[in-house]
Amino acid sequence: MNKTILTVFVCFLLLIHAGGCGKSDQNISGNNNNIDNLFTIENKSSFRQVKASLDIRLKKAVDKQKITAIAQKLRKNNKGYERLFICYYLPDMKIGSGAWATSHFNPDLKVNILGMTQDEESELISKKDIIKGKILGKWIDRGGVGGIYTIFEDDGILKLNVKYKDGSSSKKDLKKKIVKEIKRLYQNSQEYFIINSNGTLGIYDDEMGLIRTFKKLN
Repeated sequence: MNKTILTVFVCFLLLIHAGGCGKSDQNISGNNNNIDNLFTIENKSSFRQVKASLDIRLKKAVDKQKITAIAQKLRKNNKGYERLFICYYLPDMKIGSGAWATSHFNPDLKVNILGMTQDEESELISKKDIIKGKILGKWIDRGGVGGIYTIFEDDGILKLNVKYKDGSSSKKDLKKKIVKEIKRLYQNSQEYFIINSNGTLGIYDDEMGLIRTFKKLN
């Protein structure tokens, strides 16, 4: 009799455990289904059945686990290629000017977040700057190097202070030049900044044009 009760009790525990695992798998599946709302495919190029390349626009920064899930979904939809190369860009990044992350099947999957992660961004913003003068604005670069750009005026001179995610910083004078009624702030003979009407900061090159756009920090 005791053995029968013990057997029933063990089976009951196993049933509960199996039900819990099933619920967990369902949640994981639901999270994977939600990744469709995180990205759009901007560009695709391919060479026969050898390889394909995708440029992906993310709606926001995500963690490595979500990048992996997106990559696996895209791979499933591009099975006909031996290799698949995927570059990810955040909303304020120009495609072709350095990806925020990559997930390449070459042929095995390798995921790399090249730009600033959410944790790195929070840590960088939390660090206080000592800026002497009038601050005109602060912007964040979430790209490969990653940093916070502060443009300020000190004793009538426009200056740029950059605080990088690795803890280093740089400071330089800016030279103002009006071109077609637009104020350009040159950091050297060729590269310059424009504070756009929507609040973003664009970095330009005299020959290449727009290089990157940085989002303004509140």
